[in-house]
Amino acid sequence: MVSSFRALHELIRVRRGSGLVLDWKQSGGTLLVGGDSRIIRVWDAHTETQVLDLETNCESPVTSITSDQGSSSTFIVGFADGLVKVFDHRLEEEDTIVRSYHDHHSWVQNVKYHPRISGQFLSGSLAGEVRLWDLRGSDTAIQAWDLHHTGLSAFDVHSQMGVFAT
Repeated sequence: MVSSFRALHELIRVRRGSGLVLDWKQSGGTLLVGGDSRIIRVWDAHTETQVLDLETNCESPVTSITSDQGSSSTFIVGFADGLVKVFDHRLEEEDTIVRSYHDHHSWVQNVKYHPRISGQFLSGSLAGEVRLWDLRGSDTAIQAWDLHHTGLSAFDVHSQMGVFAT
């Protein structure tokens, strides 16, 4: 079987865009799609249908998306202006953004849930900053590292160990 579809129709023109950004949640069969758009589209891969469009309420493009691999309906999104937002797609459309974080001042390269501590996630920005956040705490990072004064080109978190790489 061969299948294809257009994941996102509403791409906007930006000077420095992120293109198309995807996150696949295997356990629920959900595909989250963002990028150079003002929306995040949620797809049900089992039925190959679009479930809903969520407004980002941000002028900057989506640069990264990560979903909790458990049964949670929350996901975290990084933006080109340094914002990080937490979404819950079970809520009504106007209430889907449940948290916003403003500690980064440049493009968020990646966001990832902490593999060993529930309710925590990490983010890395192109300015070389890595932040550890707690979803249950305040709107400021619980720990911050300024690792690369000349900039950061990649950031990822190991899926099982409590380590990250830049």
